[in-house]
Amino acid sequence: MEDGLLMEKYRFGGEVIDLITIPGKTFPPNQTTETVYGSVEVNDGDVGIEIGAGIGVGSIILGRRPLKHLYTVEILQLQCDLQARNLKAHGLDQKVSVLQGSLFDPIRYEFPDLKVDFVVSDVSGMNDIGVELGWYPENVPRGGEDGTENIIPFLRDAKHFLYQRNSNARIYFPIVVNFSDGKKIINIARENYSSLEKIADRNIPLKQEQLVIIDKSKHKVYEPIERKGSRGFWKVEVYRAMNPIY
Repeated sequence: MEDGLLMEKYRFGGEVIDLITIPGKTFPPNQTTETVYGSVEVNDGDVGIEIGAGIGVGSIILGRRPLKHLYTVEILQLQCDLQARNLKAHGLDQKVSVLQGSLFDPIRYEFPDLKVDFVVSDVSGMNDIGVELGWYPENVPRGGEDGTENIIPFLRDAKHFLYQRNSNARIYFPIVVNFSDGKKIINIARENYSSLEKIADRNIPLKQEQLVIIDKSKHKVYEPIERKGSRGFWKVEVYRAMNPIY
């Protein structure tokens, strides 16, 4: 492959997905990614929007299901380019549209009348401690000091793209419990949707060296890390919101 590019294998819910990546410059899919996309309901003929597509693992997971079309948005051009290559390699480039930009901006510009059955967020929902822990390259945007800078505008805007005649129209979003202001996120979700349900959660292990980084970090921990001996666990939750409030 070209210089810097690497083909890596990722395992998600029993599936093994080959992805072209650039280590150190692209966000590597992880257990949060698996938890989010494993929670998304896709019905036959659905049309969906994915915000924060990265290099395309979620797009591939969703694209393999019986949806009609998926519109994906990614802010970094580099990750858009790799996503397009990964989709083509998996035979999904005609089923998934790749758009570059911030949140719903490219949808508004290119498909102003688009209404969909579901919207899923995989935008960063944690603060800059993710860089210190080695989970995010420096060039990949994070969620600001309280981890909410992306998810709050997502929650406010997503409802305007839901197909109102579908009583099952829904959005999916994660909360990184320890590294974001989850109460603030929940309050905004309840202001914008009359139905809100936690549909999944997962405890993800931390190594001793990661616990040391967390303890020394200047960035706030919003919920205490669960600790068992020399190990710890941080938590991700996935929510489904329905019945938008306009």
